[in-house]
Amino acid sequence: MRLNTDEADVTDNINPSVELEKTRKLLESSQLEDQQKLRLIADLSQQVEDQRKEIVDLTALLQKAYDDIAKIRNMYEEQRKDKEILMNNGLLDIVISISIYKPLLT
Repeated sequence: MRLNTDEADVTDNINPSVELEKTRKLLESSQLEDQQKLRLIADLSQQVEDQRKEIVDLTALLQKAYDDIAKIRNMYEEQRKDKEILMNNGLLDIVISISIYKPLLT
């Protein structure tokens, strides 16, 4: 069995100090990259939390708008029914006249 001299030359030319320095630089680079990624993850997590809070606030605002619309719709229906009753009884014209002239009477 014969040893390949090219492999032996490569092994002989490896300087442990140089390899150690390369490994140290690679480790430092990896650590720096990890720190940057952790900062990015933290920033993104904060953005997600801020957006979640904004969604909660907007949901509450939207619900209030729905509630207000429902109240207005109910008030309209009540007024419509009242006017219908007054019209059926022939009293709508009298109520309108009183509403118009009421400020003049006071």
